[in-house]
Amino acid sequence: MIWKRIGLKELNLPEFKEYKNEFIPNVNGMNMKIAKTSIGRVYTKLDSYRGLGEDLEQIPQSNHNAGFELKVDDNATISEPLLINYHLDMNNPVLIDNNLIEAGKNSILTLIFDYSSDDTIDLFHDGLTNITVNENATLNIIKIQRLNSFSHNFDTNILNIKDNGVINLINIELGAKITAVNYTTYLNGENSTADLNSIYLGDGERKLDLNYAMIHKGIRSVSNIESKGALKDNSVKVFRGNLEFLKGARHSKGSESEYTTLLSPSVKSDSIPALMCHEDDVDGNHAVSVGRIDENKLFYLQSRGLDELSAKKLIIESSFNPIIDKIPDENLKRTILLELERRI
Repeated sequence: MIWKRIGLKELNLPEFKEYKNEFIPNVNGMNMKIAKTSIGRVYTKLDSYRGLGEDLEQIPQSNHNAGFELKVDDNATISEPLLINYHLDMNNPVLIDNNLIEAGKNSILTLIFDYSSDDTIDLFHDGLTNITVNENATLNIIKIQRLNSFSHNFDTNILNIKDNGVINLINIELGAKITAVNYTTYLNGENSTADLNSIYLGDGERKLDLNYAMIHKGIRSVSNIESKGALKDNSVKVFRGNLEFLKGARHSKGSESEYTTLLSPSVKSDSIPALMCHEDDVDGNHAVSVGRIDENKLFYLQSRGLDELSAKKLIIESSFNPIIDKIPDENLKRTILLELERRI
C-alpha cells in the first residue's frame, strides 16, 4: 500500500501476534449483548477507492486478534457511555481489531474507543469497525487515537444508517507516526442523519491521511463533516472529504468544512474536498481554510501577559474545545487536553 501524498512508499506488515489485554466490559443483560468477534466475520465490502486498500481492510476480517460484536436491543436507552480500551504495550505490540456494532430500533447508545500505548516501542494497529444504525436509533461513536510516535495506525469504519437513524461521530487523532483513517457513511434511509467532527494534531515527523465520505441514498438525508487541525514541525497531512448524492437522494443536504492551523513553515497540508451529485434536488457545500494563527489574536493575548507559546496553545485549544466538550468522560477529556498541551 502506498500513499504518495504523505510520502509513504511502502508498508511492511508485522508478524501476527496475540493480543492479551482485556478491552471490553461485561454488560450482558443490560439491554445489550457483547462478545469477542469470531474469526472471518463477513462485513459489507467497502468500495476500494473509498477505503484504505484491500489488504488493510481484509486483514481484520481474516486474522484479527481483538474486537467485539455488540447488539443493542430495540427500544433500549443506555444512559452510561460504554468505554472500549485498546492498549498496546511491549507484550501486546500488534492490535488488529474487528468490531461489529448494531443499534436496535429506537435505541440510544454512546460508545467510546480509546486507543492508547506505552511510549517506548514500535506498535502497529489495523482496525475495522462496521456499524448499523436501525430505524429511529441514535448512536454516538467517539474514537480517540493517542498511540506513541513510533506507531503505525490504520482504521477503517463502515457505517450504514436506516430510516430516521442518527449517528454522531467524533474522531480524535493525536498520535502515531503514520496515521491513515477512513470513515465511509451510507445514509441509506429516509431522514437519516450523520454528523462527523474531527480534530487532529501533527507534530514532529507525523504523517496523517484522513478520508471522510458521506454517501447519500435516502430521501431527505442530512450529513455534516467538520474537521479542525493544527500542524507543526515537519508534519504532513492530507484531508479528503467526499459528499456524494446518489439518484433518489432528493431533498438531501450535505456539508463539509476543514480548518487547519499551520504552526511551522515546514509543514505540508493538502485538502481535497469533493462533491459528486447524481440527483438534482439536493444541497451540498464545502469550505476549506488553511493558514497561520491570526496575528491580531496572538498580539492581544501577549498584551495580556501570555508568552507566545502559551498564547498559541490557548488559541489551538479554544478551536478544539467545542469538539472535546462533546466527550462524556471527564477523565478522557483531561487526558486529551494534557496531551495537546504537551505536544503544542
